[in-house]
Amino acid sequence: MKFLFSFLLSISFQLSFAQTTNDWVLFHAENGVSFYKLEADCQPTNIPNQIGILIKIVNKNKQEITATWDLRLWYDNKEFTSNIADKENQLTVVIPKNEEILGNCDTPFGNLYILKRFTTFNNSATLTDFKFDNIRITINK
Repeated sequence: MKFLFSFLLSISFQLSFAQTTNDWVLFHAENGVSFYKLEADCQPTNIPNQIGILIKIVNKNKQEITATWDLRLWYDNKEFTSNIADKENQLTVVIPKNEEILGNCDTPFGNLYILKRFTTFNNSATLTDFKFDNIRITINK
């Protein structure tokens, strides 16, 4: 019995430690929806290794929502997406009620992933800033 208790205590300690090392940073919240970012070392298959910014969006509403935003990116302090009016960088996701969605390294360049830099190349451009402009949260009926 002592072994079982020690084992469970050890597992709970490891799980709580793992959760504290998840450094998701809140960067926007409105209407029950929170946007977080996390820098990750990504090694996807078939493309060069890279550092990515993963996005997590949490919907605390009791209804499904649609979130839409215009993504603005700066690489080496120069805006890469200067004309957001053309909607080329407009992104949309649907999040079920009381759920969250998050980007991952397996889906680079998706709606919830931003390339920071390639680690395979010494002289690759580096993301210096990003913004989600014109965020729109729509409650789906």
